[in-house]
Amino acid sequence: MRPLLSLQLARIEDARGRADDARRLYRDFLIWYDMPPPAHRHLVEEARAALARLSGVPRPSAQR
Repeated sequence: MRPLLSLQLARIEDARGRADDARRLYRDFLIWYDMPPPAHRHLVEEARAALARLSGVPRPSAQR
């Protein structure tokens, strides 16, 4: 349960604008939840995207 709690806390800290805390919690989640079941893979993708956003990593532009 700890990884899922970290994800939820990361979402809360992100919504509060506490980027440092949110990044730490998203990282913890990704470390602890490195082999999710297929039904939870979207959670890992969500955490990776949020961590990239909070870290200032630019998103790839859409191909035309």
